[in-house]
Amino acid sequence: MIHHRTLEEVRRFDRMKLIVTIVLIIILILLLLVWRAPTTPAAPAVEPGAETTGGAGAEEAVEVEPAAQVEAPALTSPGAGAELSPGELALSGTGQPGSEVQIVVDGQPVGTATVGDDGKWTFSTELGEPGDHEIEVQALDDSGEVAAASGAIPVAVAAPQVEEEAPVAPIAPTLDAPADGAEFSGGDLTLSGSGQPGTTLEILDGGAVIGTVEVDAAGGWEFTTRPDEGPHQYAVRPVGDEAAASSPVSVTVSRPATAGGQVCSGGFLTDAGKRYVVGSCETLGEVAARTDRTVEALLAANPEVEDPDRIFAGQVLDVPQE
Repeated sequence: MIHHRTLEEVRRFDRMKLIVTIVLIIILILLLLVWRAPTTPAAPAVEPGAETTGGAGAEEAVEVEPAAQVEAPALTSPGAGAELSPGELALSGTGQPGSEVQIVVDGQPVGTATVGDDGKWTFSTELGEPGDHEIEVQALDDSGEVAAASGAIPVAVAAPQVEEEAPVAPIAPTLDAPADGAEFSGGDLTLSGSGQPGTTLEILDGGAVIGTVEVDAAGGWEFTTRPDEGPHQYAVRPVGDEAAASSPVSVTVSRPATAGGQVCSGGFLTDAGKRYVVGSCETLGEVAARTDRTVEALLAANPEVEDPDRIFAGQVLDVPQE
C-alpha cells in the first residue's frame, strides 16, 4: 500500500534538511579554526636585564644593555657676553672624561678636543672679524654624531685699535752764537745756530728782518752781517712765524780800536760757538775773555798756538766746549 505524503510533511522534511545543513557548516568552520591555530606556546616576554632558565634545549634570553648617556659639555672660558680682542683665542671648558668635543663658531665646526681625565679640555682658534659671534661645544658619540651640546654662547670681538702716529713737532730754531751779552768791536759778525733741516729762517735785529737763511741738511745755519756801532738784539724764526722765534741775544758793537794807526776789530764766534775767528789786534787773553774760557784751555784746544802773545787776525781757534 503506497503512502502519499501530505504537503505539511514535505515542508517539515525540508526544514529538517536545512537545519542539518547549517549544523554541518558550523562544524566544518570549527574544524578549520582548530586546524589553523598555533600548536606551540608563545615565549614569555623577557624584561631587560632578566635571566631565563630552563631545561635542556631551552633558549637563553639575550640581555640588552641601555645606551650610555653622554654628558653635555660646557664652555667655561670665555664667559657669555665676553668682549674679546681680535686674533688667537684660547677656549677651555669641561666635559665627560675621555669624550670628544667639537667646537662650533657661528654654526661652523672649527675643530675638536679630547676631554682629559680631570674632565677639562682646551682648544685654540682665531676670531679675526670684529662683531658678535656665537660659540657652541658639542659632545660627539662613538660614531661621530652630536650626542649633547652646551648651547650657543655669545661673545663679541672688538675692532682693532689703530694707533695714530703723533705728529712730529718741527725743531724750533736756535741762535747759538754769539753768546748773549757779547761785545763786538766792529766788522763782520757771523750768527749761527740750529733748526729744522730745509727750513727758511728770518734773521731779526731789534724785531726787524735783516735777512734770511736756509737750514742745511745737518740742521745748522750761519748768517754774516756787519752791524752798526751800538746795542743789537738778534733773534731767528721760521719765515712769518712770530710765535716760533728764538730767545733774543744781545750784542754790543763798539768803535774799532786803533793801535799805531792800525784799525783794530774784534773777532767773533762761528760754527755754533765751537770756533772763534780772531780779530785784528786781539790777544789770546782777549779771546779768552770774549769766549768765557781760560788761556790755558784755549792753548790746550789749539796746540798749534805756540806763543799766546802771537795770534793773527783771521786765525780760527777751537773753543773748548764745557
